Amino acid sequence: MKKIILSIFVLLAAAASLSGQIGQPVKGNELAKYGNKPVFGIVGGIGTARFKYSDENLSSLPNDHALRPNFGVFIEVPIGDVFSISPELLVAHKGFNTTYSYGEELYDVTYEVKSRYVSFRIPLMFRFSIGNNHNIQPFLFLAPDFSYLLGGEITLDQQGLPIPEANINIGKANMHDIDAGLYFGFGVRWKFKIGNYMMLTRLDAGYNIGFINSFSEMEIDESSIPTNIHAYNITGTRFNRALECNLHISIPKKIRKPGCEETSKIFRKMSVTSKKQHKKSRNLDEIFRK
Repeated sequence: MKKIILSIFVLLAAAASLSGQIGQPVKGNELAKYGNKPVFGIVGGIGTARFKYSDENLSSLPNDHALRPNFGVFIEVPIGDVFSISPELLVAHKGFNTTYSYGEELYDVTYEVKSRYVSFRIPLMFRFSIGNNHNIQPFLFLAPDFSYLLGGEITLDQQGLPIPEANINIGKANMHDIDAGLYFGFGVRWKFKIGNYMMLTRLDAGYNIGFINSFSEMEIDESSIPTNIHAYNITGTRFNRALECNLHISIPKKIRKPGCEETSKIFRKMSVTSKKQHKKSRNLDEIFRK
């Protein structure tokens, strides 16, 4: 776990140091115009998923923290100068990975749960600037997370025991189909230009806490019998947990060149003045003819 957290810190630091070298620096006026408008884009990342068991025997099992991918779409809507709300819809992979020894003869048992959800999050972000550099903005975020089970699989390998191998698809008989929790953490966002286009990028790291017992109702009332009673016990409760690192990239947005708007106004004024002078000249011409 310490190595994973350290790796995420290194990624965030690298992104902050490299962001100033990507594209062109963003000028103050352009940043202000761009920063007050909604943007949308894609998000992808990885998470280290695990289960939190209330049963002491299950919670004592080794946790291998298997990596799981996340991907989806997002929109960010600024609220004032320091707050943003950023709803996102993504496919999130959660679950559990463990290898342990069972019985007096120490049979190795490998047990893995790969669950897949569609998740809707609503992060509220508090962003701030470092010094005079408004292109790079660290931020903190807090988000309610609502998830619906899409599926997944449970794999089991326990050579030497009555059920040596098992591989089943996850459904409502194996896992609760609804999960709700809280996702919170920190990150860094930056803006940069490529030609006449502006982009917003975010890299964040957070911790996801599930609040709903992931054991299915069929398991709890024992109408569904677990395939592996040793690792897939239904005593107590079981909650989803995940440490995530996600990258958000907005779709490039075209910006106007500095001064174009002012130049356009000048030409419009010149055109109106020219029409007035032309009309006045025609009136004078008619008077002289008479």
